Amino acid sequence: MVVQGALAHVGDTVSSEQFLRFLAQRVPKGEYFIVEPPPGIIMTAAMDWRIVLPDSKSMQQMIAALWEGYESFILPLHCEDATACAAMLIQIKNHKGEFDQFSLGRDITMQELFVQRMQETARTLSPRNAQDAFSQEIRQTCDSGFWEQLDCA
Repeated sequence: MVVQGALAHVGDTVSSEQFLRFLAQRVPKGEYFIVEPPPGIIMTAAMDWRIVLPDSKSMQQMIAALWEGYESFILPLHCEDATACAAMLIQIKNHKGEFDQFSLGRDITMQELFVQRMQETARTLSPRNAQDAFSQEIRQTCDSGFWEQLDCA
């Protein structure tokens, strides 16, 4: 299972790499990537970071870590005008390319709804053979040339 996303309207408060390292401290079993296009290619990425998770236990830990990250980095920057407010775009994707996405801080602002949405999406999109899907996703991400794996050890 892949969880990927981007931070919106956070300015210099936190970088994608800092945010990923924050998550990696809480969910060490994941494989963490940051978008890094090949030299000469200019792109505007919708997704700035990607995490490949090996199993449902890691997904449950990631749900808690993402909420903690939201409370720590996004919520303090939240404002009344939801159109230009700090938020976290989250996309949950399986190896078949099926996905769900939403904005934490805009579409969803309550912990109970966030946990419910993440758990339901994970249940719906979970592969039958998680280990094969995990290996395949890491291989495809590494081979794409657009993602740099972070050493979070």
